[in-house]
Amino acid sequence: MRHFRSTSFAPTTTVTTLAAFAASFVAMTAVSPVASARTPDTTGPMRSLAGSYLAGRFARSKHDTERAARFYRNALFRDRESPVLVEQSFLMEASEGHWAEAELLATRLVKIQDNHRMARMFLGLSAFKKQKYLEAEKHFQKADSGPIGELTSAIAQSWIALARGQKSRALRLLKL
Repeated sequence: MRHFRSTSFAPTTTVTTLAAFAASFVAMTAVSPVASARTPDTTGPMRSLAGSYLAGRFARSKHDTERAARFYRNALFRDRESPVLVEQSFLMEASEGHWAEAELLATRLVKIQDNHRMARMFLGLSAFKKQKYLEAEKHFQKADSGPIGELTSAIAQSWIALARGQKSRALRLLKL
């Protein structure tokens, strides 16, 4: 009888290794580049929620935002209410310059997390671009959590004041 030495693996290491393997496998069998850039691919090998999510995480870790956006979009198609998937989809769609999709996701995200800084800044910039200054200002005010948020919110609000011709108010806003 042959005796094998028992090898114990830490559960997190095993799970992490399996997740990385699964994500690698799914990424290697990625969706055809012919698929539409903004619609989920329900016909390719990316059919499961977990597979799409893990592949999205893997692609993001490799700074492949194009594929990450596509994988997260597929996952979100399967679980439309997941706050994590809405957030990750928003960040990847915005990173890829898919502005219309990012704006829809940012709107959904602020309904889930009212003071989500990136979503509020994105919506504020979108409103500013459309010259909807009051709406933009409301978004920028809600994006002012933490030191960086306070700074970027103050700068953005001063832009609005300048756009409205309020130079002295714009300067006051910059005096943190």
